Amino acid sequence: MKTVLKATIIEELTIFAEDFLLENYQLTLTIPIEINGRLKRRMGCFHFTRDGEPVKIDLSKNLIEYNEFEIVKNVLMHELIHYALFVQNKPYWDGHPVFEKELEQHAASSTGTLKMTQNHHVYHCGCNHIHRLQIKTGTKYLCTMCGERLVYSHEYQPEKYLQIK
Repeated sequence: MKTVLKATIIEELTIFAEDFLLENYQLTLTIPIEINGRLKRRMGCFHFTRDGEPVKIDLSKNLIEYNEFEIVKNVLMHELIHYALFVQNKPYWDGHPVFEKELEQHAASSTGTLKMTQNHHVYHCGCNHIHRLQIKTGTKYLCTMCGERLVYSHEYQPEKYLQIK
């Protein structure tokens, strides 16, 4: 992801976040929003210290690169609701009725209801079975049908649409 593009995305997300918090919670955003390439399974994460100070909101690089902006905003809204309830000393954790009610009120997705689209690589084998893997080092993997080694074919860019589990 180019630095200029990354800065533009973060700027747009920050503007969205500030507007969302001000309109719905009368709060200002006091922490940064960052893109984190290490988040692979999580789409986003709200961080705070042991002393109870909010630190930052991380969003997955894969989330941003391979999903529509509306999905990214939905995940950000989820993290902003964590942040808002945390700052207001209300129950902010996933699964708590107060938190889940806030998600529902703002049409934000609950944890585990969205599936993040990611970059995949396509492999084939002797029986012409097609395999999609998230890694590009498929030479050490075997086909579950015929037992032959997988051969790299091409990068697969999934269509950008919302997938629900």
